[in-house]
Amino acid sequence: MRKKTMLALVLLSSGILITNHRWETKMETKIDVRLYKDYKEKDEEWTTLAAKAYETKKMAKHFSDEAASLLNKLKSLSGDTSCHGGDFVFKKDIRMGAVDYMSIPAVSAMDPIERDKYRKPESCQWKLERK
Repeated sequence: MRKKTMLALVLLSSGILITNHRWETKMETKIDVRLYKDYKEKDEEWTTLAAKAYETKKMAKHFSDEAASLLNKLKSLSGDTSCHGGDFVFKKDIRMGAVDYMSIPAVSAMDPIERDKYRKPESCQWKLERK
């Protein structure tokens, strides 16, 4: 048995999970990702679609990073002012900062249960990862 495998077995037996090359204790995670017992297993069509979505997501991330780099270069060339050239306009928009409600004494002093009455509805987010 290789050293890494033995180390993983020792860590797993002591309550430490190894997920996506990160170390997490069972107390920190809500789902034991080693077992996937609460996950519904799907067919080959689903797996093929998931693989395609995953690869497309990776490509989108690459192009998003490249676009951000190019926009930073444009910003540098623009001298911190709105510009135009050819068919393009590069406009600087400024928006007000978010309000830190917890810094308001009346809000921070509120009972958390009372404060929850003002909470917006929960949202759902899906995340595609490799095992």
